[in-house]
Amino acid sequence: MIQQIVIIGASNAFWEIDELIKDINAVSAKYEIVGVYDDDKSLWGKQFNNLVVQGPIQEVKTYLRILNLFLQ
Repeated sequence: MIQQIVIIGASNAFWEIDELIKDINAVSAKYEIVGVYDDDKSLWGKQFNNLVVQGPIQEVKTYLRILNLFLQ
């Protein structure tokens, strides 16, 4: 079963998390990033590695049923 992940924060650590998830999935598909959120308005709508920063962190409540959150 693939687990869905929301990443909180689109800072430099985002790249490391994204690469780590790709490495894990290369061995066995386990994770799917379904959202990236950051309070920096200048990042909203921008795309990083095919993932779009959705909006402010307060909008994460959209994914309350998702258990895996990566906080930076």
